[in-house]
Amino acid sequence: MKYIRDLIQLINVELYTDFKTRWKYKAESISDFVVLTGIYLAVMLLSSSSLMNDHYHTNYGSSLVLIGYLFWNTGVTAMDVSSQGIRGDAQIGILESTLQSKFSIWFTGLIRSWVTNVFMFAYLIVIIVISNFFLSLSIKSILFIIVSAFAFSLISNVGMYGVGLLFGAMSLKFKRPGQWATLLQAVVLFVSNVALPYSHEYQIFFPFSLGIEIVRTIFLGGNVNLAVFGLFVLINSAWLLVGVIIFKIALINERKNGSFELF
Repeated sequence: MKYIRDLIQLINVELYTDFKTRWKYKAESISDFVVLTGIYLAVMLLSSSSLMNDHYHTNYGSSLVLIGYLFWNTGVTAMDVSSQGIRGDAQIGILESTLQSKFSIWFTGLIRSWVTNVFMFAYLIVIIVISNFFLSLSIKSILFIIVSAFAFSLISNVGMYGVGLLFGAMSLKFKRPGQWATLLQAVVLFVSNVALPYSHEYQIFFPFSLGIEIVRTIFLGGNVNLAVFGLFVLINSAWLLVGVIIFKIALINERKNGSFELF
């Protein structure tokens, strides 16, 4: 029971802290909204809905792109919370104290990423409702897409958070690893099934790919294969496991070399 109370307290603290930060730094929150709007419009305008229509035999190609975008957006957020959080804590010298928490750093960060995505989806609801002329869907259908994407992205964000841990480990090793994480996020946007159909075997290795296809299938009235859902969970668990292991190895190395003090 104490563990559950502590977990609820952790979630409440993260919710309060995130909300207070966004409210205090309104200018940054507004700029985030503008950036989100710009990326959303770019994806919706530049993607080929006709390609989606042909592949999935539907007339809702733009809606299928929207589903992919929602997964990509929340996944990128989880990845940034992980990598930038570790790098920031190391730079200001509080990483060691963060590691002393009763919850592991990766678990705390994962909760933080889920909380961040709650506010992210609030932004996205506003953007999508305003720009509904792209989709020509009922509000009910839009809310169904958003809720479904949010629910399944809780799983894919576990894998994306694991990818972020890999970049967090890189930042411990190389101190200033540059913009490799951002470059990866951009590449994934164009080569995964975010704005394209699921048509290449390599796409299965992206944490959110099967989640996108599951929600697309549900949206189009199809049945989801239980084996596909199991594989979706397995792939994301594997990414988290790899991320945690590599991060722990990097952490042990940094402690051994004493380079926290030289960041």
